[in-house]
Amino acid sequence: MNWVFGPDRCHVAAKDYVCFFCGEACEKGEAYWRRTGADGDGIWTMNMHPECRGAEAVRRWDDYDTFTPGSMKRGPR
Repeated sequence: MNWVFGPDRCHVAAKDYVCFFCGEACEKGEAYWRRTGADGDGIWTMNMHPECRGAEAVRRWDDYDTFTPGSMKRGPR
């Protein structure tokens, strides 16, 4: 079971991050969203492009057992 610690927060990248959903870079200077939580393995952080976060919102949460990070295609910018 996953626990989200708080609301997603929008940041401007101070360095390059990898988007959890599409696997592409969230480049330095770009806006990106961060989600932090915990599960049985410990604390986790998920970084995502705004368009990937929007597409993720329509996914079912119980679908994550079959989801592979980086497997979603990045949406239009």
